[in-house]
Amino acid sequence: MSGFSPTPAYTLLYFFAPWHPSHSQLSAVFQSLPSLLPSPNSCTFRTVQAEESPTLTSKYAVKVVPTFVYLKNGKEWGKIEESDPAAISRMLVSMCTGSPSSLKTTGSPPTAPTTAATATTSDTSDPASFPSPALVSRVRSLTSSSPVMILMKGTPTNPKCGFSRKLITLLNSHKVKYSTFDILTSEDVRSAAKIVHDWPTYPQVYAMGELIGGLDVLNDMAGDVNLYEQLLTEEQRKAHAGEGNGDEVRTGEQRGEQIYTD
Repeated sequence: MSGFSPTPAYTLLYFFAPWHPSHSQLSAVFQSLPSLLPSPNSCTFRTVQAEESPTLTSKYAVKVVPTFVYLKNGKEWGKIEESDPAAISRMLVSMCTGSPSSLKTTGSPPTAPTTAATATTSDTSDPASFPSPALVSRVRSLTSSSPVMILMKGTPTNPKCGFSRKLITLLNSHKVKYSTFDILTSEDVRSAAKIVHDWPTYPQVYAMGELIGGLDVLNDMAGDVNLYEQLLTEEQRKAHAGEGNGDEVRTGEQRGEQIYTD
């Protein structure tokens, strides 16, 4: 999807994450949406895996999943950040026909069977899909465990995706001292951090426990200015001069002990 350019006049983008509880339900709904239009071919439908497409998520300011972005003539026409099939359908028909009353009379807006396993309204409003207090505490403790903390795929010496590799190269070129956590070693952390900090993609950069953003944000910050000086104040850099050398932070499951930095 990195080279995606919307055609024809109308396009609907569904930004999703496979781990999200509503994905199976919304995937079925999304596949049935063309049947609502008088001319099914009048709109292009595309799915975008949010964490694998940082360029598109940044372009359309996608901060949560699921998100539906409606494009008219290549420009954003509307956006829905929820799991309501009826609302998703109404906005589609309104964009493509000018009126939600133009829904085909052969049926009502598409829905999917709702069960205890699939019922959800959004990734933060449904208590069942929001991380437990213990997991939230774990994520916040992890992202605060080093002055500059990176949640990434893989390690600095063995990145598991191109975006993580580019971020490490950028940080090293600016002589930033940092620690990392490999999200591929913990599905709990990988899923929860996106919701807790409202950021759907990896890698994620934290400074003093605060989310800074991903690769695109760091690239924008870098420019001709020292990146390390933007992430931490002079006092913070001096206070932590001996910490964070790109070492990996590991969890108790991996080492049978508390989170630490080598």
